[in-house]
Amino acid sequence: MALESLEIFDDQRCLARIAELETLMTTRVAPLRDHPRVANVRGLGAMVAIEIGANDGGTASDNGYLEPVGPWLYEQFLRRGLLLRPLGNIIYFLPPYVVTDGECHQVFDAIEEVLGELESHQF
Repeated sequence: MALESLEIFDDQRCLARIAELETLMTTRVAPLRDHPRVANVRGLGAMVAIEIGANDGGTASDNGYLEPVGPWLYEQFLRRGLLLRPLGNIIYFLPPYVVTDGECHQVFDAIEEVLGELESHQF
């Protein structure tokens, strides 16, 4: 079973696709580092985590997954047709490897749009 899984991994170019996604995501997330409400950006492979900071540019409170900005972010993404569920004040984007580049760009466009709207909200 394990060898069959590895064979599928090779046949489907999974590692190559992960590298492509990592390049795309690194490029798209880079400008977000300078956003006044972004406290931190992390990523590894095809996963990106964007931590939303406080209004004053500092880090969020210690509420963890109960950070009040989370439900607001969830609603904003859902309104844009995305099921992108933040965990507290952290937006995670870990797409399946079959995601298209266009779909990734759509997600990052929505994240940028929501961050722009976030500037006028207090949490």
